[in-house]
Amino acid sequence: MIKPLVIKKAGAAVIGAAALALFVSGCGNADEARQKKVDAWASGVCDTLREQLKHRDEATADMAEATDETEPAKAREAYVTAFDKSAKAYEAMAASFTKLGVPPVDDGKNVQSKTVAYLTDKAEAYAGLKTEAEKLDVKDQEKYAEGLRTLAGRVQKIAPEDGDLKEMSEGELEKAMGRQDGCQRTETKPDTQA
Repeated sequence: MIKPLVIKKAGAAVIGAAALALFVSGCGNADEARQKKVDAWASGVCDTLREQLKHRDEATADMAEATDETEPAKAREAYVTAFDKSAKAYEAMAASFTKLGVPPVDDGKNVQSKTVAYLTDKAEAYAGLKTEAEKLDVKDQEKYAEGLRTLAGRVQKIAPEDGDLKEMSEGELEKAMGRQDGCQRTETKPDTQA
C-alpha cells in the first residue's frame, strides 16, 4: 500500500527605567494593570483551547497511524475520522477566539481577526480533506493509490510551517500564554504537526 506523506509536525515589554522612576511616574502601575489584563485574556484562551488542541493532536497521530493500515476500507475510515476531528477542532478554536474578544494588546483587533481567519481556513481545509477521503475508491487499487497521493499533497499544503496561531507567536501574548497552565502542551501520542 502506498503510504501518503503525513504532516510531521504573549510577553510583557522589558522595562528599562529604574523602579523608582516608574513609581514616581505611575508607569509601573499602568504596566502592571496591562499585564494583568493580558494574562487574564491569555488564561481564557488557554483554558478554552486546551481540549481542542488535544483533539487536533490526536487526529494528527491518527492520520499517521492510518498510513500503516493495510485494508483500504479501514484506512479510508481512519482518514475520514481524523480529518473530521481536525476540522471540528479548528472550527471550535476559531469560535473561541471570536467569543473571547479582542486581546488587550497593541493591534489586538488585527491579531484576533488574523488568528480567527487562520483557524477558519484550517477548519475548511480539513473539512475538504474529509470529503476527498470519503471519495477514495477502495475497490480499485490504482485509483485508491492515486487518491492517497492526492490526499498527501493536500495535507502538505495546509501544513503550518511556522506553527499554529502564528499571529500570537511573539510579544506580549506569547509570553502571557506561556505563563498559563492551560497552554502547557501535553503529549498524547508521538507528535506529527497538523
